[in-house]
Amino acid sequence: MKTIRRLPPLEVLDHLFDYNPRTGELLWRVKTSQRTNIGDVAGYINKTDNQRMICVHSTYYSATRVAWCLFYKEDPYGKKICHKDGNPLNNSIDNLECI
Repeated sequence: MKTIRRLPPLEVLDHLFDYNPRTGELLWRVKTSQRTNIGDVAGYINKTDNQRMICVHSTYYSATRVAWCLFYKEDPYGKKICHKDGNPLNNSIDNLECI
């Protein structure tokens, strides 16, 4: 079972990522390592649950939760974010619901 952690502060996420609510993409705003470039899609796809995971300060977070936080300006800690269409890679804001 995954441990759900609180997300980093909104200011940190907003500094690191651009979120496109229409496409659901999270793009790097800053170059964080030799493997990332500004404008690259952030994260990797976890083969276990087919979700995109984002690394911030050596800790991994669900891209779905990061997208929710960037759009609604609140950490969904303690709540579950579901994909209406069942596709865990579709992080467009219209496809996400908090339960």
